Order: sequence, then structure tokens, then C-alpha cells
Amino acid sequence: GKQYDYHGECDLVLTRNPTFRKILGLHVHIRTQIVNDWSYISSVGIKIGWDILEIGARGVYYLNGVRHADLSNGIAGFKVTHTKPNMHKKQMKHIFEVDLRGGEKLMIKSFKNKNLIHVTIEGAKEETFGDSEGLIGNFKEGNMLARDGKTVVVDPNEFGQEWQVRDTEPMLFQEARFPQYPQECVLPSPVSAEESRNLRRRLGESISLEDAQEACAGWGQDFEDCVFDVMATGDLELAEAGSY
Repeated sequence: GKQYDYHGECDLVLTRNPTFRKILGLHVHIRTQIVNDWSYISSVGIKIGWDILEIGARGVYYLNGVRHADLSNGIAGFKVTHTKPNMHKKQMKHIFEVDLRGGEKLMIKSFKNKNLIHVTIEGAKEETFGDSEGLIGNFKEGNMLARDGKTVVVDPNEFGQEWQVRDTEPMLFQEARFPQYPQECVLPSPVSAEESRNLRRRLGESISLEDAQEACAGWGQDFEDCVFDVMATGDLELAEAGSY
């Protein structure tokens, strides 16, 4: 899909597909949290059929409202694997894998010592996700389409607002946190360019450019964005987090 930055704080539709596996339907919502002049994903809610899996910070999860419920039956019959952090292997994340079958997967990484959540859809095929819509854009072209499925939205802030979870859509989180539609998503407070530079400079003083570049080495075309974010936050683990 098209790459863009959106830093609003609210509940958002990452993707939805009412025709997933014919009648089950798939909804993936994310909840974002603002820090300074940027935001990150703090939790994700997944609904397949009648089942809801919510994954939050530090590996906390709920299945149909039950904290740390047994995942052996998966979600709506789809296998869920939870890999916990392993200090000996320097693996510092809770990794949840929802096997959608046919090589398609939802991958959610929840960091052991951070509030960051990383969400990816791996191996997506048009047969399954061709009718999907939301923040990830449409499947074929990745265009930032509005809810009408036709209008292309250019401004990232308008696009984010367009895909705020509505009151007519399922609530996939344990608690309804402000803002909830029709209250609009909250955007970071405007700061001057100089204030932003000073803040990022202070946060990045503990991280050298060389360390940031090394941590972001595997980011390909997003390398510069990764280095910028690591230096801005003073946090090397952001390079491992991926999109957040």
C-alpha cells in the first residue's frame, strides 16, 4: 500500500473484510496513543466471526473478554500461537500469530518492556483480501480510499479521521477510551519547527547516528524514516518494532 504518516490518537480501522472466508468476516482495529508529536499503536483488536482477540502492551491479551484465556482453540477456529519473550535468545517480544490458512497470517508483536504494538498481514492474497478496506488502503493499488470505496483521500490526517472506528462498528477493546466517534481523533499539539527539533535533539542525544543506522539496516526503502524515528525517540528498539 501507499506509505504515509498519521499520528492521531483514537480507535482506527486498520482493515475490515465482511466477506472474509465467505461469511465469517474479519475486522482489525488499532488503538493509538500520542507521545509528544507522534503516536504509536498501543493495542490491537481482531474480530473473526463472533470471537474477539485483543492484544495490548507487554503481552497482555483478552479472548472474548477473558484475560489470558486459553488460546488452544484459536479464534473462530483459526490457530493462534503465542511466543513469549526469551532472554537467553535475546527475544524481547510477545509474538502472536493468527494463522488465516493458505499462507496468510496476522502477526502481532507486543514488546516486553514497552507499550508498542506492531501489526502486519503476511502473505495476503487477493482472493481473501481483495475486498478489504481501511487504513491499509485497497488491495490492488493500495490507494487511500474513503469509506465510499471511490474517493481517494490525499491528506493523511483526513484519511485517518475517515477510518476512525464508528459507533456503528464493533467495539473490539475492553474499555471505550476517549475519543470515541463522533468525537474526532486527537492530533498532536502543534509545536514550532524549532521546538520539535530541540525535543528530538534532546531525545536523540543518547543514540549515535551510527547506532541508529546499524539498527535500521534491514529497513530497505524506509531506512531514512527508521533512522529519523530512532534518533527522535532515543530508542533503538523502535527499529525492531517495525511500523507502529
